[in-house]
Amino acid sequence: MAQGPNEWADALAPPQQSLGPVLDELAGVLRKAGQHRWARYVSDCRSRLRGGGIDKLKRAYGGMGSLNDLWLGDPLQDRFEELKREAYALATRPEATP
Repeated sequence: MAQGPNEWADALAPPQQSLGPVLDELAGVLRKAGQHRWARYVSDCRSRLRGGGIDKLKRAYGGMGSLNDLWLGDPLQDRFEELKREAYALATRPEATP
């Protein structure tokens, strides 16, 4: 039987619970900017929070062509930067990865 959103969130550690909505919004911003590949990547991380999604997300921040290299332009850039920083901060908390 499928779990509803509340049961699923209850099964996650607090940083993971907080990370889910941030990733949802980040994926939305990326879609609005036409960055569909990155939007799918972030959405996939979101769907895998209980099984490797946090590690996958952290890999998106390093190297050439990473999330850090994206420039979305106005009016989305400021919100993108905020969400990107928040997602990374939550993903790198020691208690975020089981």
